Amino acid sequence: GLAGRPLSGGIALTATGSISPLIGGFDLNMDGTGINLAFGNPAADNLLKGTVRLTGGIARTAAGIEARQFQLSNDQLHVLADGHFASTAADFRFDLGLTDLNLVSPSASGALAITGTAKGDGGAIGLQFSAQVPNGALLGRTLSSGMVGFTGQVAQGTLAGKLTGGGKLAGQAIALAADISSADGTDELSNLNFSAGGTSLIGEVTHQKSGLYQGHLTLDASDLSTAAALALVQASGAAKADITLTPQGTTQAVTLAASARDLKFAGASISTATVAAGIADAFGVPLVNGNVDAKGVQVGGTAIENLAGQAKWDGKETNFSANAGVAGGTKVAAGGALAPIAGGYRVSVGNASL
Repeated sequence: GLAGRPLSGGIALTATGSISPLIGGFDLNMDGTGINLAFGNPAADNLLKGTVRLTGGIARTAAGIEARQFQLSNDQLHVLADGHFASTAADFRFDLGLTDLNLVSPSASGALAITGTAKGDGGAIGLQFSAQVPNGALLGRTLSSGMVGFTGQVAQGTLAGKLTGGGKLAGQAIALAADISSADGTDELSNLNFSAGGTSLIGEVTHQKSGLYQGHLTLDASDLSTAAALALVQASGAAKADITLTPQGTTQAVTLAASARDLKFAGASISTATVAAGIADAFGVPLVNGNVDAKGVQVGGTAIENLAGQAKWDGKETNFSANAGVAGGTKVAAGGALAPIAGGYRVSVGNASL
C-alpha cells in the first residue's frame, strides 16, 4: 500500500540521467508503461485505468525547471509539458486533456481542455491559462461554452493579472471578472464581479502578510441554484449577505448582515432567516455581538417553527441565549457564555429548559 491506500496494477519504468540530492536537483529522461494502476482513490483510479504511457524528459537545476516533451497519456487523459521556466525567463507550455469530467465526479460530464503558457525574458514573464468545457453537464444541467481563464505577468516576484470566466448553465448566463495580484506576502482579489443565473457576488478581499483579511463582499441572490451547481452542490432559494473583513491589531474582525428565504440545502430547509453580527477575534476566541432569527426550519426530520438567538459581549465573555418553538408546541430555551482564558477558552451553560 501507499499512505494507507491499496495499490494494484503494474508498471515498467526506465529513467536515465542524474540526481543531485543535496540540492534537490535532477535531470531525467523517462520511458514507462503502467497497466490498470489503482491507488484506492476512485477519481485517480478512473484516470489511470488501462494502459498509461509516461515519456519525455524533466529537469530541475540551477537554471530552473525544464520539460522535454514530458507526457503522460492513456485513452482518457493526456498531459504534456514542454519548455523551460526560470525566475527571469521562460518559454513553457502545459496542456491537459480529459475526455469526460464524469471520470472524476459523478455529478459532472463533458470534455475538459486546459492550456497554460509562460513566456518572456528580461525579468518579465507573461502568463496565460485557460480551462474550457465546450459542452457538458453539472448536476444534470446542460453546460455550454464553459471557461475560466487568467492573463497576467510575473516580474521581480510580483504577480498581477485578470481572471475571467463565462458560459451558460441550463440556459442561465455565467460571468466572472476579477483582478488578482500578489506581492511581498500580500495577495489581493479586487474588482470581483461574478454572476450566475439569479446570483451576483461583488467586492474585494486582501490577504495581508500578517495572515489577516481586509475587504468587503456583497451577495445578492434571487435564486442560488445556478451558482450552487457550479460547485456541484444542490441548493436553492434566495439569499443576501454583506460581509466586511477588518484587521484589528493582530486579530480579525468580521461584520455580517445576511438574510435567506425558501433556502434548501443538503436535505435541510429554512423558510426565512436573518443574521446580524459583529465578531472580534474571529480566528481566536470570538467576541460576538449579534442576533439570529429563523422560521420554518427543517433539519434531519426535526421541524422548528421559530428560532431566536442572541449573543452579547460584556467585556469579559460572550453571553448567548436561544429560544425555539418546535412543531407540536414544545418550547426550548438555552443559554450560556463563551469566555477567553489563558491558553484557550471556557464554555459554560447557564440554563436549558423545555
